[in-house]
Amino acid sequence: MTVNVRVLDLNDNPPAFAQETYAAEVPEDLPVGALVLQLEATDPDEGSNGHVSYFLANESLGMFEVEPQTGRLTSRQRLDRERRATYSFLALAVDSSPLTPRSAMARISITVQDVNDHAPTFPLSPLAVTLPRDTPSRRAVATLRAEDLDAGANASILYRFASPAPAFSINTYTGAIELLQPLAALNQRQRTLFILASDLGQPPRSSTGQPSLSSWATVQIQVLDLNDHGPQFLKPQYNSSVPEDLRPGTTLLTLEATDADIARDNAALDYTIVSGNSGHAFQLEGRAGGASALVLVEPLDFEAVALYNLTVAASDRGVPQRSALVPVLLGILDVNDNPPAFGRSAYHTAVSETAAPGTELLRVAAHDPDSGPHGQVHYSVSSGDPGGLFHLHPSTGALRLTEALDCEVQNQHTLVVQASDGASGHFALASVTVEVKDVNDNLPYFPLEVLTASVRENQPPGSLVTRVRAVDADVGAFGVLRYTLLPTQGWQAFALNSTSGELSARLPFDYERSKSSQLLVQATDAGNASATATVRVLVTGEDEYDPVFLRPTFSFEIPEGARRGQSIGQVMATDEDEGPDGVVLYTLTKPSPFFGVNRTSGTIYLRMDSQGPSGGAPKREPRELVLEVQAHGPLPASRSASTRVTIDVTHTAFGLATDLNLLLVVAVAASLGVVVVLAAVAIVLVLVRSRAPCGVMAALERDPGPLLPRIPLCVRAWPSSPEDPPPPIPHPLCNKRAQQTGRRGWRW
Repeated sequence: MTVNVRVLDLNDNPPAFAQETYAAEVPEDLPVGALVLQLEATDPDEGSNGHVSYFLANESLGMFEVEPQTGRLTSRQRLDRERRATYSFLALAVDSSPLTPRSAMARISITVQDVNDHAPTFPLSPLAVTLPRDTPSRRAVATLRAEDLDAGANASILYRFASPAPAFSINTYTGAIELLQPLAALNQRQRTLFILASDLGQPPRSSTGQPSLSSWATVQIQVLDLNDHGPQFLKPQYNSSVPEDLRPGTTLLTLEATDADIARDNAALDYTIVSGNSGHAFQLEGRAGGASALVLVEPLDFEAVALYNLTVAASDRGVPQRSALVPVLLGILDVNDNPPAFGRSAYHTAVSETAAPGTELLRVAAHDPDSGPHGQVHYSVSSGDPGGLFHLHPSTGALRLTEALDCEVQNQHTLVVQASDGASGHFALASVTVEVKDVNDNLPYFPLEVLTASVRENQPPGSLVTRVRAVDADVGAFGVLRYTLLPTQGWQAFALNSTSGELSARLPFDYERSKSSQLLVQATDAGNASATATVRVLVTGEDEYDPVFLRPTFSFEIPEGARRGQSIGQVMATDEDEGPDGVVLYTLTKPSPFFGVNRTSGTIYLRMDSQGPSGGAPKREPRELVLEVQAHGPLPASRSASTRVTIDVTHTAFGLATDLNLLLVVAVAASLGVVVVLAAVAIVLVLVRSRAPCGVMAALERDPGPLLPRIPLCVRAWPSSPEDPPPPIPHPLCNKRAQQTGRRGWRW
């Protein structure tokens, strides 16, 4: 018998790289997808256990990729040595075991080699250099530096002129530019040099970035002129005379200087006033290199400065700066342009109101710097004295009183005085304030000698009662009044503010105890002059107590045969309040068709006749009606109380159903009777008016009733005796009737 035994492979061997580390060098211009190196790993297992796949770790940054089946490592992105020169990352080899795959790792190092892919660049271009004209030869004037991002020979830079520059040389390696001859020998003020920079790489690149093209940087050399000439004025001295009333902005004269230098700064001139310009009255205006105008900027004054001796300088802008000076003499011609001027703009004086007319108050003084007639000053009062109370002397300026002053009429006078020279109309004004001092020549008085005020009872202490006010025509301290309470009966219950005159209560008042107080108020001024007034304070009451009936209930009986209006009893209540609040009025809580109550006495009376009950019952059952009477005060929202009143109506038909029917019949009959009477009266009036316009219906004219219109009637009013005078005849119709009949007594 033959037995075949098949041995199954176990995944007991991990893959193994041919090398533990791989290293490669690639140029930075390696195309994307190009082979970098070949990975190789083996696995002695069989089947899927021995099949190896390749992977890269994240350290490759996505710059490379590996084919999982073949192990080919290729570039995935474009490389740039200037950004990153080396890469180091792990490669993994993993077998394909479905249960327990095994793996191995190898380190891969890749170096990126430089390629001449960057051209030199100039950080500073163009470069400006300024040199003085006396710069000697063999002197470095500038250094131009270029940069190349490549490495090694690719970053080595050579410098040369792109165009011929005979007066200059350049260092091929450093870029330093040197002057070969003195700068003064050059005729040009500005030179421009073109510098070309190339690297040593293959292929060589210039600063243009192209192998066969050239590009340059520029160096601008500015030659500075030497300031070896100074300015010179065209005249050795300038003279002028001007009137003092010239307006600011006027040009007085023109100054001009020249400079033989060529350069703009060396030949440009600035003009300044060095000295003599007191009050900054002048300034120079003009352009650099040209003439300058002397302009007046402030008003001139001959009386202040009659001659200006100016020193004007002309300076160039070279280094070192050169300048020249010239004197300028300006004479000022006098004109009459000065008004008089007061020594003070405002004067103040005080005078008592008792000062007599003719009293000198003060003297005003003004000065005119002009000479001759223009310097003579005349004084007058311009305004502020409509009443002619003051006199101002035209020559001396003495201010006197012409009438006595009254502080109570006007306590301060403000005058405006004028000083004029009289020749050209020039003048000056000043204010004069005359304060009138008060004397205590007025007594205080109360506009009302008797003042009446009121205060409600139970008000808290400090409640304002009234305010007294006295009048004192004086002003100032003599017009300030102090108020006091003079002792009278009950004056301690009040407090009086000494300054405001406010009268207030010290304690609450009780109307039932005290209904009024009479106080004496005194007003005193600072001179102890005083006046008094009487203040009557009335205390008004409050409804503090409820009315109280004398009994809790009342009972009355209607006698047999009682008639309408007959009193059947009286309810009484009292109120401890006084005044209107203590008055008690009575009303029924609900109206009754049978009874009424007198509002003031509380008497209960019948509103209709009482009738005995219908039927001939031998025995009457007792019957009662209950009323509710309310006691209250006459004022709104007054306190009230109620009581129960029981009335025996056994001897009446009140409250019975038959009585109600009888009342209804009586009411209907009465209404019909009124209508018949009114109709009859109307018929009579119509007949009387148609037959006798002036009849005897005066009574109807006086009171025609609510249903008849008022009809004018002319009636005959006979005198009761021959001595009685005839009545008046106000209406024209009655007057005409009286004239026609010749009788007296017709009236409207």
